Amino acid sequence: MDQLSEPMLIGINTNSTHDNALPNGVTSDLKELSEFKHFHYADGELEAFYNSLLKRKWKKDWVLVLVADHTTYANSLFEHYYLPFLMKYHSVDASGKSVAAPFKEELVKGVFHQNDIAATLADLTGTPAPTFLGRSMLAPQQFSEGASIFHLGESAWFEGPWSVVFNIRKYGEKKCFQWKVDRTFTHETACPPNADQMYQNGLSFVKESQEYLFK
Repeated sequence: MDQLSEPMLIGINTNSTHDNALPNGVTSDLKELSEFKHFHYADGELEAFYNSLLKRKWKKDWVLVLVADHTTYANSLFEHYYLPFLMKYHSVDASGKSVAAPFKEELVKGVFHQNDIAATLADLTGTPAPTFLGRSMLAPQQFSEGASIFHLGESAWFEGPWSVVFNIRKYGEKKCFQWKVDRTFTHETACPPNADQMYQNGLSFVKESQEYLFK
């Protein structure tokens, strides 16, 4: 990092929690719940990395983003992608000294796409970004309804307390769930009045996202 000039974008991907093995030569002091030793190791490494970032002399403000692609264990489509993420903003003055961020930290509640992270970063840096990139969480009150997850042909579209689940290979078929009280999608309910529009929104989002992905 010290050989790069600011501004910079660095992405780090870890596979240490995809199995229960530790790197060669690494031992764990976690005596109880030893099956979680790899999580314990990854948490420790993350803490050390974050502390090193705090000690670095930054010239510009910087943001730490922590996010996963999916959960480890799940009983449903929703649970497989039901995950929180963190965006931590750090502000520095002209001398590189840490100062208060220009906005307060807060928990933004709701259902969001992972691509909303990219839109938020673009908003933070004043970078023009296409609407399709996502929605900035700096202004959640301006959000239009709707968030999507997709896995092996099955998709779910969320608006408010409702989720419409469908398979892209079975056009016109859909199921409705109240995701806030049924996160395993086991209790299908009668669909809300706007279910058809939700289905079309979700289907259109999948189609457009796939087109952008393979361009």
